[in-house]
Amino acid sequence: TELYVDHAGRSYSSGWISRYLTAMGTDSQALVVAPQTGVSPSLSEWYGAQAIAGAGNYGPEWQPYSNTDAIHVSEQLQLLTNMYTRGSDFVSVQGAGAINTFNTLQPILSAAYTPAAHYLTNAPAPDGGTFGQSCQLLARLAKASLPLNPLRVATMDVGGGWDTHSDEGTVDWAGNNRYPSLVMNLSNNLKALHDDLNADQALKGHFTIVVLSEFGRVLYQNNSGGCDHGAGNVLLLIGSHNAANTPGVNGGKVYANWPGLQNLGFNDGLQITTDYRKVLADVLFNRMGATAAMINNTIFPGLNFTGGLGYTGLGLLNA
Repeated sequence: TELYVDHAGRSYSSGWISRYLTAMGTDSQALVVAPQTGVSPSLSEWYGAQAIAGAGNYGPEWQPYSNTDAIHVSEQLQLLTNMYTRGSDFVSVQGAGAINTFNTLQPILSAAYTPAAHYLTNAPAPDGGTFGQSCQLLARLAKASLPLNPLRVATMDVGGGWDTHSDEGTVDWAGNNRYPSLVMNLSNNLKALHDDLNADQALKGHFTIVVLSEFGRVLYQNNSGGCDHGAGNVLLLIGSHNAANTPGVNGGKVYANWPGLQNLGFNDGLQITTDYRKVLADVLFNRMGATAAMINNTIFPGLNFTGGLGYTGLGLLNA
């Protein structure tokens, strides 16, 4: 199901973010960041500049473990540069692009950085601090002055073992509090990322954070103090006010056609009332410059998006 969500359907080989970047004619040097151990499927088939960095440990993958000093890295970088600048074939172009990205980012990510907010970047976090390190890495790149290849989009996976089915209360097995720690790790680092980005005047009102999961949970407790896989879920949007104090996300509100709980049977999942693609389309339309035609023809073919979610009152997003 995760692949279907990232591709926004079962019949696509590319990710929805990749299709957005292509539809927008995004320059191949625009920075597309996946600060984790692999590229998210939502970015599959995008061949722009990407920073694939192990969170908190950015560096060249080619360096031998026994020779990590600057001299050996420099020598190997020169060999790779010579190798990938000899031709114009696809592999050479991608290799040269990766080297150019490394040369651009290495000075930024090797310099000292003082975040404007506190991230959870240590081992007590369920994922060992990886998500917090990724969020901090993202903020560093967003704040960096990269006129030729500014940060465009980024994807992050939140690890730590969310597929829990038991002891989801305050304490789980062996007296640990893994599930509450998962929630704390997610919420605290999302707030830190928002506050860190928002502290930069150039970024205020110019970023939107989307939190999406590929499955929901039922609302009944099972016999082991947890809950099992369900259907409906929540999708979170986080934004900030711009210089004119206009919010990018009209928050503090639940936007949904709430189905109610009266007709739920035992172990029923919450009914799905909103196509998650429409929420993503709203972000792309109001915040990322995509047209309805791009969305319906290329990014989410056949969605029939008309420019908003259609809720009364305040819109979900501001342009």
